[in-house]
Amino acid sequence: MHHYYLEVLKMGSNYSALLKAESWLLKLRNSEQHWGNLSLLALLALSRSSSGSWNASSIEGQLAIKQVDIDFLYNRVRQGDAEIYSDRLIPLAVTLTSLCRHPANYYDYDLLGTNI
Repeated sequence: MHHYYLEVLKMGSNYSALLKAESWLLKLRNSEQHWGNLSLLALLALSRSSSGSWNASSIEGQLAIKQVDIDFLYNRVRQGDAEIYSDRLIPLAVTLTSLCRHPANYYDYDLLGTNI
């Protein structure tokens, strides 16, 4: 029984650390509610968090996600498809999946087919 209480205490400590990490990450956002070049990693971390303190459906969450979409489309216009085969799109595909979006049909690009 003593072992059970230790596990509960550890979970509480981990949960507290998770909340602090999320709070820190959310404070790093710029005035446009995203993280610049680190947006994909920040969204991936927040979407995988089990605390529930960040919501992808909130206005702030939607703004951050839309900024990722805009950045992707802007880069397609600016650079063409040269970067579509880049390993930089793998984090995008993983983040889209974690946000329950379909990377195989992302603005008519198949991010999975080009990276596998």
